[in-house]
Amino acid sequence: TTLTTMVTITPLSGELARIDGWVAPGGGVTVEARTSEGVTTAVADPDGRFVFEDLARGMVQFTVRPPQGVPNPPVLTPTIEI
Repeated sequence: TTLTTMVTITPLSGELARIDGWVAPGGGVTVEARTSEGVTTAVADPDGRFVFEDLARGMVQFTVRPPQGVPNPPVLTPTIEI
């Protein structure tokens, strides 16, 4: 299975950033953002779009989990700085 993910980072302040992302194929995919503050979860819409409104800036790693019932394993991204 091939998975493509793209994110756009928009700084909101010195402490927070907004993440707009797309995953393909994406309908029903769960995306977790792991930061020093903990884990925040979003579910991709039918077009694969997901949003994290106000993540703590710093290092973040995304975990992309398939919809329930799909046997594919989760995908971990490299850690990036936001």
